[in-house]
Amino acid sequence: DITANPFAVADAKSMERALGSKASLLTPKDLSDLEQSLTFEPKNRRAPLVVYIDMASTSSGEQGYLLTTDAKSLNVSNAYSIRNLLEQIWQIPVPHKLLILNTNHSCRNLRTGILDNDFSYFLKTEFNALTKRANNTAGTAGTSNNTIQSNSGNDSTESFIVLCSSADGQSNWGSPSLGHTPFAALISYCISGGEKAD
Repeated sequence: DITANPFAVADAKSMERALGSKASLLTPKDLSDLEQSLTFEPKNRRAPLVVYIDMASTSSGEQGYLLTTDAKSLNVSNAYSIRNLLEQIWQIPVPHKLLILNTNHSCRNLRTGILDNDFSYFLKTEFNALTKRANNTAGTAGTSNNTIQSNSGNDSTESFIVLCSSADGQSNWGSPSLGHTPFAALISYCISGGEKAD
């Protein structure tokens, strides 16, 4: 089976505490929950939307995928394409969107045929393609390390930012001493502000 993040529950709870009522938060637990979450109809269309996803990830062919942790191999029943994910979040009618991907817990898994994990590369590629299609112009998305941002989108989208826990060739590790992945801890500290964020 795919290695799951042992700190997934703690990471999601820290995100919920950090955001409080500052934004609408979606934290899908698995692929079926993800499908339902993406049909989200916001009560307050002016409030920012944060989608926090903690799932295994991989790449195959020309596409990046989120995987169920019980996946034995990559197939459509246990994988969700990053292209579909980005397009569906883009269409949610709120002006400011933040997608936080706590992924890449494993670079390779020979039992499931994952020899190399180019998920982050395909995430950047798909996001740039989406913003170019949506804006019908080139060069509207900027990338910096693990952050991808677009300042314009569909009629309701004013900004869409994607934060990924690892860049090309990196793995995302948990920290028993923190009780979280360092990535999720850092994001929740920064959202909360105060001493920990410094």
